[in-house]
Amino acid sequence: MAMSGLLKPAAREGGEDEVIVPIVACGKGNTPMRDFVTEGDRDLVLEILEPGTHLEHLYLVSSAILRKVSPYFRVLLDPEKFHEGISFDVKLNSLLKEHGDLRAIAPADLPRIRLTDCGPIPKKSKLMDAMTLFLWILHNPDRPYRIPGMHGLALVAIIADRFDTVGVIAGYIIRMHWREELFNWNPCGDWGMKHEVETRQLLLAALLLKIEPRKFRGHTANLITKGSEKWKTDKARKGNADALWWNLPCNLEGGLHVETTSDLYR
Repeated sequence: MAMSGLLKPAAREGGEDEVIVPIVACGKGNTPMRDFVTEGDRDLVLEILEPGTHLEHLYLVSSAILRKVSPYFRVLLDPEKFHEGISFDVKLNSLLKEHGDLRAIAPADLPRIRLTDCGPIPKKSKLMDAMTLFLWILHNPDRPYRIPGMHGLALVAIIADRFDTVGVIAGYIIRMHWREELFNWNPCGDWGMKHEVETRQLLLAALLLKIEPRKFRGHTANLITKGSEKWKTDKARKGNADALWWNLPCNLEGGLHVETTSDLYR
């Protein structure tokens, strides 16, 4: 089954490749599980609930890769530190003794860990798509695929910040030939809500991933000179009031608002 939503292949000569994430039917209810480890050892299932729902998503991953790229997972999966790491180690060793090889173990039987906090993802965003893209990059860091749009970029940046993989995700983006197009995006036409949201999402991603695009100052200048709907009315916050891009971190939100207010009195 093809991955939907956030993942779009980068353009190449002769067309575009399609990203395929195999889907494994898991358990009695045939719950779909996305398998990111087509080669190598997949030995762990991540369980993640969609924000504000009881909808569960399953991801088949490599604990070795997660440990390698993320200090968060390195600690979480440590068999001497946390319950998750202890239970993972005990169950996996038991399964290996029984089956002898990881590939002989059914995905439904592999150890599971539930992640209850993937960062401040807005409730109306699709966490499944964002996590799919995030885990795809971790397991395929050399595959040149495009992150389509500011919304997807912002969500992946939030998740990377939560799981301490900022360097990996930022490095992936910096290596991609489409990075200039993405980070030096400039809104066309009249400034409106769509332009403000995308500008905010870009600024958030740049802050969280510690990537400063050449036109970073130009993007902040747009908010200062044109003003923000958030500062004028509650209209901007309807529907996604919990989105982090409506309250930019690192004191940027307050600084922009102060600059805008100061301009009014000059």
